[in-house]
Amino acid sequence: MNAYVAVMRLSELILGAIDEDSIPRARLIIREGTLERVFSDCQRNPHAEIGGRWFGYFVPHDDDRQRLNLPAELGDIEGDLHIILDYIPTGPNPDRATEVELQPDRAYQLWACKKLQADNPDIEVLGTWHSHIPNGLEKFSGMDHISYQSKLSKYPFPRMVCSLIYRMPHDLDSIRADLHHAWYEKGAPLGEHHFEEGEEIVWFNDVLPLPEVIDLEDFSQFIKERGAEDDGEWRPSSVEWIAYIDSLSVPRNGVAPEILIMPDGDDWGMILSSHPNEISVVIQSGRNTIVSWNRNGEEIVAENISGVDEGFVRLSQLCKEAGLKTIPLHLVHQQMVRTYLDSRTTEKPKRARWHRIIFFWK
Repeated sequence: MNAYVAVMRLSELILGAIDEDSIPRARLIIREGTLERVFSDCQRNPHAEIGGRWFGYFVPHDDDRQRLNLPAELGDIEGDLHIILDYIPTGPNPDRATEVELQPDRAYQLWACKKLQADNPDIEVLGTWHSHIPNGLEKFSGMDHISYQSKLSKYPFPRMVCSLIYRMPHDLDSIRADLHHAWYEKGAPLGEHHFEEGEEIVWFNDVLPLPEVIDLEDFSQFIKERGAEDDGEWRPSSVEWIAYIDSLSVPRNGVAPEILIMPDGDDWGMILSSHPNEISVVIQSGRNTIVSWNRNGEEIVAENISGVDEGFVRLSQLCKEAGLKTIPLHLVHQQMVRTYLDSRTTEKPKRARWHRIIFFWK
């Protein structure tokens, strides 16, 4: 009996000697430039969830080597530092991108991560962010919790940053206020998390690393490097491309697509115009995509490009150079065509088949 009491008192003595202030504190530090990129992604994707993988540096409270390489104003901050430089976008071919679900293009994100780490070996994936703007859900979903729990089981750090925005931002200040950042601790029960207080977040300025690798719209480098890897993949027919793009015909950002069927019924074109007779882009299908740029009836650019996906990438480049907004590339790619066709087949298979016939003979 006396021995048991002695052990209890020793335990209480040890616990009482622990100073809570000595426990490493997690500090969230974010590059200011991420605000503009998150704002752009949200504005261009109002009807589908969007997001990306946070990347940057994890600097443990006792890692003097990494602290010496940080700017003085960051290196002097106490605790475990989670320094977010930016994020790897969803990518050109997400597995799912709907109003209630986002499954990113894993091949692209892995490729981008390897590029970033080859440039700077200290870079790590620190977490994720996504939007609930299309559905308005003001908290993480059950599927979010399951996804984060599975990632934490293989995660090398004590905690992960998971961020959520559920209101459409109107400016950078609203992004700063409405993009909420939560800590998911390794080993915690499923779904358990706590949000970081906004005033505790440290913001800093720095250049965007490898902008050509993590561009929000231009995935040409990734597509080029994949090369012949896509040759065995399923590709939509021109009719299936038309059906999908027509489903996006609600004007987005003031730009409405117009679908044209060529007289022979096999080729098609899409015109995106910011103003009649001013600037237009036409894409025609086929094994060799033709991207042509016209202004007031005069042909400015005409290029033969191998593949429809590459054509959309080139279209995006031309539009960006001219300051013309287009349908987000996240919403125009062959995997989304497959998702769209599958959903129509599941819901109304007979009508979906008839719908395609109508487009063919229109």
